[in-house]
Amino acid sequence: MVEMLGFEFMRNAFLAAFLASLACGLIGPLVVANRQVFLAGGMAHAAYGGVGLALFLSLPVLPVVWLFTLVVSVLFALINLKQKEMTEAFVGLIWAGGMAFGILLLDFTSGYNVDLMSYLFGSILTVSNVDLILMSILNLIIGFIIWIKYKDFLVLIFDFEYAKSLGLKVNYLYILLVVLISFVVVLLIQVVGLILVVALLTIPAYLARRWSSNLAMMMFFSFLCALFFSLIGIVLSYYLNLTSGASIIAVAVICFSFFTLKDFFSGVLRNKKV
Repeated sequence: MVEMLGFEFMRNAFLAAFLASLACGLIGPLVVANRQVFLAGGMAHAAYGGVGLALFLSLPVLPVVWLFTLVVSVLFALINLKQKEMTEAFVGLIWAGGMAFGILLLDFTSGYNVDLMSYLFGSILTVSNVDLILMSILNLIIGFIIWIKYKDFLVLIFDFEYAKSLGLKVNYLYILLVVLISFVVVLLIQVVGLILVVALLTIPAYLARRWSSNLAMMMFFSFLCALFFSLIGIVLSYYLNLTSGASIIAVAVICFSFFTLKDFFSGVLRNKKV
């Protein structure tokens, strides 16, 4: 372990894991509680359109991806509020449309020399100091918004109509939530990539529900789970020469499967005793 920390890229990777886990802890429970997992997947794949746009215009990738995903998230939220019955269709549209848009722009981009696999499956071992600063800024924004709007989000989770009857600006809160999801999607791109974002965003939150009696506890345990998965995945990727993003998600899936099977067999044994 001491040997690993001797390298700057490993220290950056561990810091990135902490920042990404913090974002997952704050937003993951809101995504799960609001049943927005499919939307998070759509945002993640739509972000690929931002990658293609950045390379096509020869601009820095992450800032362009952030702006592109932000615009898509706001447009989606506004349209969805008007036609809620079309939610799944809209998510499918941005899911497939974003990927197609990005691929077509790459086809029109001649001579690009970028490792696209790092955007699809993550490359936390290549996180730079600038990336860490951007991730820190995004975390501060997310944390501040959650802090001042915590009670409003809590009411929105349990009953949309009740929140409206209390005079809360539910449309504004929904748009804000969708925007926060897009922020975290962009933050996680370099950690686990666009393809695996949903897993790191939701698996810790699902596990955190086991030990939580309220939303705040769920956020805390979700953060701890995401951090555990990320740290173990990084260590495995370093010693076994594996893809970091895939290693992190593999650890998460194994842990989730363990607890799911444990609950299943516990239920079977209880039924037999009865």
